[in-house]
Amino acid sequence: MIDTLNTARLTNAEYLQFLVLLLEFTEASMPLQLKINDEKLVLQAIIMRLEAAFDREKAFSQTKELESLDKRRDIAITAFVLWIKCFTDHPNQVKRANAIIIHNYLKRHGSGIAQLNWQAESSVLSKIVEDIISNNELKNAVIALDGMEWITEIDDANNAFIAKYAERTVAMGENGNKENFYIVCIEAKAAYSKLVNILESRYTTAQADKVDVTAFKTLIDNFNATIIQYKELINASKPNKAAKKNN
Repeated sequence: MIDTLNTARLTNAEYLQFLVLLLEFTEASMPLQLKINDEKLVLQAIIMRLEAAFDREKAFSQTKELESLDKRRDIAITAFVLWIKCFTDHPNQVKRANAIIIHNYLKRHGSGIAQLNWQAESSVLSKIVEDIISNNELKNAVIALDGMEWITEIDDANNAFIAKYAERTVAMGENGNKENFYIVCIEAKAAYSKLVNILESRYTTAQADKVDVTAFKTLIDNFNATIIQYKELINASKPNKAAKKNN
């Protein structure tokens, strides 16, 4: 009924804006009459915490260092993916076959690894390095193409980012900033899911009771229209866009 959105592909600013828009639609929909006011209030409180965490982390000094390290690993994984793709058209059959093995593996992780949020990208890159090192077929294919230097760079860049991220988290905690955007996002996603579930349930019940569902339908339509807009934003995003994700 209400469409889904891969919010991991949104920047922190985009995700926050997305939630704010949905909250505005909810507030304008007579939430008390729709019996979704409690869920709206929970999401509203979490959005306020998200805004505070976003402003705090944006101003924190080590954020710029993280952005630099993130850019390094983005370049590494993007270049590696493109490099492998070029080899899939290589005139040498052996090189082409090895490239296809790696290319097919990388496709499992999607086409926008560099556009994932910070935490998700860290996990995906760690998994890629681990799989290539531990899987003989993948490792031998990379070695055959003389590409282990790329794997080393991806690993080094990702580990440097993970270490700096942990360092920043500790520093922020020591400065009294106990909540970071990523942690609050977990609560935000749960609150949003609960709001959507309640909204859909109330709408279904209203239809079954044959009462006026105009307000429900308007709100659901607004949610879906917003989700479509953000899907288009994700699809239009370039791998090297400057306003990338932060957590």
